[in-house]
Amino acid sequence: MTLNYYSTSPQIHLEETDSIPALFFARARRTPHAVVMMRPKPFEQGWEEITASTLATQIIDLARGFIGMGLNPGDCIAIMAGTSYDWVLVDYAGQSAGLTVVPIYETDAASQVDWILEDTGSRLVITDTATQQRLVESTGRQVDLGVFAMEDGALDQIRLLGAGVSKQEVKDRLANVNLDSLLSVVYTSGTTGKPKGVELTQRNFCYMALMIGDALPEVIDNKRTRFLLLLPLAHVFARFASFTVLSGRGMLACIPNVKNLLSDLQNFKPTAMTVVPRVLEKIYTAAQVKAGKGLKHTVFSWAVNQAIRYSQALDDPKGPGWRLKRQHAWADRLVFSKIHEILGKDCKYVISGGAPLGARLGHFYRGISLNVIEGWGLTETAGPVTGNVPEVRIPSVGRPLPGVEIKTDEAGEIFVRSDLVMRGYRHNPTATAEALDKEGWFATGDLGEIDNDGFLTITGRKKELIVTASGKNVSPAPLEDAFRGHPLVSNVVVIGDKRPFVSALVTLDREMLPTWLANHKLPPMDAAAAAVHPAVQESLMRGAARASEAVSRAESIRKVRVIVSDFTVDNGLLTPSLKVRRDLVLKKYAREIDSIYEK
Repeated sequence: MTLNYYSTSPQIHLEETDSIPALFFARARRTPHAVVMMRPKPFEQGWEEITASTLATQIIDLARGFIGMGLNPGDCIAIMAGTSYDWVLVDYAGQSAGLTVVPIYETDAASQVDWILEDTGSRLVITDTATQQRLVESTGRQVDLGVFAMEDGALDQIRLLGAGVSKQEVKDRLANVNLDSLLSVVYTSGTTGKPKGVELTQRNFCYMALMIGDALPEVIDNKRTRFLLLLPLAHVFARFASFTVLSGRGMLACIPNVKNLLSDLQNFKPTAMTVVPRVLEKIYTAAQVKAGKGLKHTVFSWAVNQAIRYSQALDDPKGPGWRLKRQHAWADRLVFSKIHEILGKDCKYVISGGAPLGARLGHFYRGISLNVIEGWGLTETAGPVTGNVPEVRIPSVGRPLPGVEIKTDEAGEIFVRSDLVMRGYRHNPTATAEALDKEGWFATGDLGEIDNDGFLTITGRKKELIVTASGKNVSPAPLEDAFRGHPLVSNVVVIGDKRPFVSALVTLDREMLPTWLANHKLPPMDAAAAAVHPAVQESLMRGAARASEAVSRAESIRKVRVIVSDFTVDNGLLTPSLKVRRDLVLKKYAREIDSIYEK
């Protein structure tokens, strides 16, 4: 039964001959001398400018190498590397040669790599490092054409193999690529069983690139756009962003991680970038730590409150009052300007996705006049299907983007129909049939509500819904978002399925801990000692109470257990997009969870 339905027009027009490489080559012919990418020079010597004609030539030369190796149209090649110029180059060259490009996360275990290679039958694997090359080879999986590491000159070796292949052969290959050609197989970061391979076509990504460019011209598709990409290109969120910028008029720069993020922001001076909410949390925490203790900390907390109040007032038809405007102006001068300094004065837009941003962060960043554009989508939709553009309504994830239909059923599950939706799961007709009906509606597994104006608010994940022993349904996401506002909290998992009450597992923010202890006149201590300190536990319980203010007592967090180790990508408890792998956390800490409910 459909309870809510909403769609947005107009549909973006595609030509049958459109493809992601064809869109870029058309741009290169129009403006061959325009700078389209920048890459970091060795030894932190600044950035190198790459023009459209240079990138086009390098794409064609590498595609010739792929053909010279004996790769045929439709073959799969895999890439295991950090976000970089070379990743983009391999992606475009592979597609230009008619190949299907399969991303592998740098953090994937050998068993996951083995499954991806088996399921795709990839004939070639390109890695960043020799260490990654050895990991791939350790699986024992036979790779027809071998495994090559870019740090050992893999791309130059491949180019040499194309010496006898003409440019016309690449053009002929590309001419046979159409909207229904398989562009990529992207494996979902599942928590149980083998990951499913999502088959995404040229149609999916071409529609996404043109639609996003059309919906956000001031952000991602103009001559002044300097777009910084720091998320893993193995994730569709980063992938669609690279396609969108290079299909339009902007400039793209890639960095492999956030280790040198502050210096990269200062040197590249982006006007926009993509982030996951965890990065925005880290920026907020960095500003909070920088504020120090005592009076400065008090001023920071006051300024944060002004930002949130100001943003909330923007949703009132009357708008902020004169007193709030004056307080906001003082907060901007004292605090907000310093946060803008962290991002760089040119950075006006941040596109947030991969996980819900939440009302707290949404109001804070809007309150400091940073345009955070939150969208919602999945791997199966090649990126976002809704977005807060041009109107922002917190805590919604916006309205459907052009040509997208959404609806919810009586359980609140969200369904999507669009040219963005995958063609199916690789070699898994049963899972495909469960997710896609005959009318093209995709069952997302997310729960949400659609208001009368078409704004979608995500309320949780269907498989994560908690049902307490008394039968109360509890969505953990809103509680977790609110609880993460506590300065000591790094990660939080709300629990209570089939239990008498709701509790929370919490990890401590080690960067914030020393400042928090000093502010509360407590001696320095490590995370293990802080986890059992009465003052820390008391503060966390107050945070849990504040996080539970908007829910009934039956849904409120009644107990908090601190986990000494944090959840990270390296220990497998976070996905590469920094979402908590809930099932693995519940499994790993089953004993601690049982102890919460023993009495």
